[in-house]
Amino acid sequence: SKGMMYHYYSNKDELFLLCVQAVLAQMKERIERDIPSLEGQETLERTRNYFLLREIFFREHPKLKNIFECAMLRTPKHLRESIQELRRPLRELNRAFFQNIISQLRLRPTVEAEAAARYFEGIESVFWELMAQYRSKEENFDLHSFSLQAGRLLELVLFGIAQQ
Repeated sequence: SKGMMYHYYSNKDELFLLCVQAVLAQMKERIERDIPSLEGQETLERTRNYFLLREIFFREHPKLKNIFECAMLRTPKHLRESIQELRRPLRELNRAFFQNIISQLRLRPTVEAEAAARYFEGIESVFWELMAQYRSKEENFDLHSFSLQAGRLLELVLFGIAQQ
């Protein structure tokens, strides 16, 4: 009941933040568990599959995806700072993965590793919107289709569109 909810939680914001924290912690735990399975893959495939880990997690837990999207894509302004703080462990995991990937790439002479890491972090924050715009309008967008489309998009992100 509503009365019992306020017995345990001071308000809806506190309850929402606890839900966001639980989703992020579960996702981080799942990604950490599955990262070793990416070892030995080529850079592009490994990066694509890293992004795919999140999609797999949400396919297995569709109700958690709604909480995640509300927090990340439609962040209530008054909770923005709190949610950013809750995201920190997941951002650190992403940063470590990206730095590892960057260490294996041959960067252009004008690109420093730190700038490349910031670029990856920026791409990660908008990747799902890019995927939604980039992918074809398939009705059945299964994980295989997602993986193929993500690979194509990541190839464009990493290597650009113009031949040098």
